Amino acid sequence: MESMGKHDGHFSKFALILRNRDRKFVNRIKRLQIDEAQTIYTAGIPKHHQPAFRPAYGNFDTIRLLFPKTTTVMAFSATFPPHILNVVKKKMTMAPDHLLIKRTSE
Repeated sequence: MESMGKHDGHFSKFALILRNRDRKFVNRIKRLQIDEAQTIYTAGIPKHHQPAFRPAYGNFDTIRLLFPKTTTVMAFSATFPPHILNVVKKKMTMAPDHLLIKRTSE
């Protein structure tokens, strides 16, 4: 978790709260909404023998453990090809009975 929420070498206030496990605050969070969730794959995991560009994005499965199981997690993206969606579902620790909504602009 060393790379989680770092900005110019310093942890953000939110990352410090999570890192220090301020349970009173964390238990009040009811939803996590991840926009552009494809970045979990595109920037968060190593590919083609190159390190991840933003390794913290690939740590969502670890970060998710800091929240209660009752916290609803939503992922949004306009670019979820099957191979990216599979990685995102794994990293977000989505339950097998998750709800997937696909919409097209056509």
